[in-house]
Amino acid sequence: MSSFHRCTVSWSWASCFTSFFAKGSAAFQIWADGKLVAQTGVLTHADPPQQLTVDVTGDSLVKLVVTDAADGNLNDSADWAGAQVTCG
Repeated sequence: MSSFHRCTVSWSWASCFTSFFAKGSAAFQIWADGKLVAQTGVLTHADPPQQLTVDVTGDSLVKLVVTDAADGNLNDSADWAGAQVTCG
C-alpha cells in the first residue's frame, strides 16, 4: 500500500443534524494510520459546521469517524461534506 506524499486532507463541513426533538449530538474524528489526528468535540444542531484539516504526509490509511458523543445514538444524524485531498 502506498502512502500519501505531501498531502493534506480537508473536510469543510462536519455538522450534526437532529430530529424534530433537536436532542442529537455527535463528535467527528479523523484517524491516520491508527492515530487520532483531529477531532471536533461534541456538536449539536445548534453548532455551526466545523472545518477539519490535517497533514497526512506519509500515512497510508485515513478514516473518517463519527461517534455518538458518548451519550448514545438516539436522534443522532451527522454529515461530512466538502472532502478534499490535496497533494503537491
